Amino acid sequence: QEANTDDLNAMMKATEICVGLYKNGKWAVEQLTDNSVTDMAPVVATNGSRAVVVWRRMASTTTQDTAFMNFDAQNALLYRIYDGQKWSEEQVLYNGTMGAVKGLNAAMDQAGNTVVTYTVDTASYIGQEAPEVQLTAEEGGSKTFEIAYAVISADEGRAGATVRLTNDSNLDENPQITTVTLDGEERFLLGWHSQSLDADAGTEVSDIQMRVVNPDGSLYGNFVDNLRQVQNGGGVSIGNAFKF
Repeated sequence: QEANTDDLNAMMKATEICVGLYKNGKWAVEQLTDNSVTDMAPVVATNGSRAVVVWRRMASTTTQDTAFMNFDAQNALLYRIYDGQKWSEEQVLYNGTMGAVKGLNAAMDQAGNTVVTYTVDTASYIGQEAPEVQLTAEEGGSKTFEIAYAVISADEGRAGATVRLTNDSNLDENPQITTVTLDGEERFLLGWHSQSLDADAGTEVSDIQMRVVNPDGSLYGNFVDNLRQVQNGGGVSIGNAFKF
């Protein structure tokens, strides 16, 4: 018997987040969520003694046809922290007000601070009515994707305010993050693929944009902004599937 829309909807609502911890020579699995909404796409950041799990939580206003996959009621980011002994209660990192999450990544420094970076589709409207005039795929499409980040502090385990890094007509996608040492201090290197229009040539130009984030969430200024500055137009082909 083929699965119908009701079956698929039930399956999506049954998804939960589980983690495996390796302790005393064996793996132990623990379930972090237990609800009737969609929890999926987790990422993990750790420094070896502490860990953070961040995931997407989604819900739809309808169960009709395949529209329940639009997740127009909720499209948020939640997280829980492991301190080496136990997991914290879940907390909200991002509530969906800028748009639906389309990509997600995280990294933790040795002090236990975590930076979570993600792509949001600003053409989507979560939990609110869409404006009368919206960008169609032809007018904007995935160029409404923007990059944001937030810091989960090691001291309190609370997420700071979301920082939106881009607000342009480019395609901004595939955020990546890692830790680096600059000027003798550990910081976060955040990068993403961007695609913009070269008006003179009439072609799309790909690049890897980069920013360095301090553990307190502020931006570190003494670093190149993009890969093209480094390779200086040397004919290198830049793709969107890069990783740090």
